[in-house]
Amino acid sequence: DYKTVQTPRELETLAQELRKVKAFSFDTETTSIDPMKAALVGMSFCTEAFKADYVPVAFKAHQGPGLPLMEVLKVLRPILEKGADVVYGSRFVASEYRRVLFFWHSIANRLLTLCSNVLTDLNLTDMETCYKAFRMGILKTMPIRSNGFGIEPEITAKVAKRKLVVYEVPISYSGRTYEEGKKIGLKDVFSAVWVMIKYKIVDDLYEERYGEAILRDMELATRFTQWLMKRLDRYLTGVVLEVGAGIGNNVRALLHKDKIIATDIDPEYVRNLQNLFQGRKRVEVRLWNVASGEWGSGGPTLGTLAGLPPVDSILCSNVLEHIENEHVALRNMHAVLKPGGRLVLVVPAGVWLHGSLDVALGHFRRYRRRELVTSLTAAGFDVERSFSLNKPGVLGWLMNGKVFRRMTLGKVQMKLFNALVPVFKILDPILPWTGLSLVVVAKTKA
Repeated sequence: DYKTVQTPRELETLAQELRKVKAFSFDTETTSIDPMKAALVGMSFCTEAFKADYVPVAFKAHQGPGLPLMEVLKVLRPILEKGADVVYGSRFVASEYRRVLFFWHSIANRLLTLCSNVLTDLNLTDMETCYKAFRMGILKTMPIRSNGFGIEPEITAKVAKRKLVVYEVPISYSGRTYEEGKKIGLKDVFSAVWVMIKYKIVDDLYEERYGEAILRDMELATRFTQWLMKRLDRYLTGVVLEVGAGIGNNVRALLHKDKIIATDIDPEYVRNLQNLFQGRKRVEVRLWNVASGEWGSGGPTLGTLAGLPPVDSILCSNVLEHIENEHVALRNMHAVLKPGGRLVLVVPAGVWLHGSLDVALGHFRRYRRRELVTSLTAAGFDVERSFSLNKPGVLGWLMNGKVFRRMTLGKVQMKLFNALVPVFKILDPILPWTGLSLVVVAKTKA
């Protein structure tokens, strides 16, 4: 609380503690921290993310008496020191003090936390806490639909589904009586349970950029990913690099490999991948724009390969169609591969299927085998084999993208598709037409 921070020594100590923090989001009308005094120690109270060499943080503060600065530091420390994405301040973990209040309210809180843990598979001790700190990049990309007490279970469900790194710290707690302004009642308990159930079913995890919603929906089809990766597994040997790893579904299927280098052009995806595979020694995450740079007679320009080591195999699944200059991307991948290394490409097949879904996804093209082989040969590859996959999926893409001209598939359709994958695997070799995806395996010269 700023009233207790009065001396230059106290301000200097605070500055040292928070030297890595560049951005805060506080409601100065409901906290007692004076923005002017905070500015003296280098904290900027705003909601914008700042330079990448700092850790932008948003803080959801309780309404009421001032926020003790030592409590702020406790909640921030796991973000600064342990790489946490989200930190919960728990009233039920042993702390310096706790005001003794209502027994049944504490039972209700614990029961709500238990229900939340059952549905999210987290082991929180205090889901309903008002002390929650987030990395700004996470909070800015998380849609929040609830008002009132439903916000806590909604946030918790989304944190769990996004597989973020979560820490808990003990906080001191001085609760209020109803006479002092406490508002929660029995109806809020039922409302919270409803929100838990709702966001167990609904996957509303990201503030989407245009077209990205479809990609997120498609990544719900985990059975299809397993089917695809099982077909590709024997071609991906040694050190495997994935181009456009996204949220890591393919990487999970490759964890048995010697080493995986997961790359993406989007810094937020890279951060999510780092969180997801933190502590896994076989997984390395890199920021890489596979289409960057130019090629001359001497090879790629400086920075094109982003310091990547030579690899044995590259997986590029549903990425090449998003790149306007595919020739640069193919040559960059060729340059990263060792002699005799393999590139496994998965691209959308069937030029005639190009429709509204492709436009929404940002596809520059769908592919014919002959054209893709020509591009690969020009980049220095020898095509080893090719095959199509997901013939039943052609019907759904045709109806959605060409007949109804939809701009999204929707989560319900993707979950239905995922449920039907075992049937599609049986039908795929039988149906007479080309599948929705074209898989091409190409090698560099030994």
